[in-house]
Amino acid sequence: VEERKRISLENAKRNGNIISGARNIKDPNTEESCKWAESYYNQIRAQSTDCEKIAKRLNVDIKDVRKIKNYLFYDKSLYDEDLEIWRRFDADAAIAQSW
Repeated sequence: VEERKRISLENAKRNGNIISGARNIKDPNTEESCKWAESYYNQIRAQSTDCEKIAKRLNVDIKDVRKIKNYLFYDKSLYDEDLEIWRRFDADAAIAQSW
């Protein structure tokens, strides 16, 4: 199993792909990927049952999943030195797909 993981990771790096869970993102930095990620972040923010589903699937406390969701999608968790403000993280295609 470990050998297969190593080979898959090497192939992904060689092909310019990022592996995120069971999905494969060709290039997360394209304009299309960025637009998709922003749109999907908005969908994630609108979901009300996702934390419960994730907690059950992973057998973890729902409070922990909510903290993670807040940190990634709602809270102003990133200090932007250029703007000198706290702001949300930029939408990321790999994180959106993983959620």
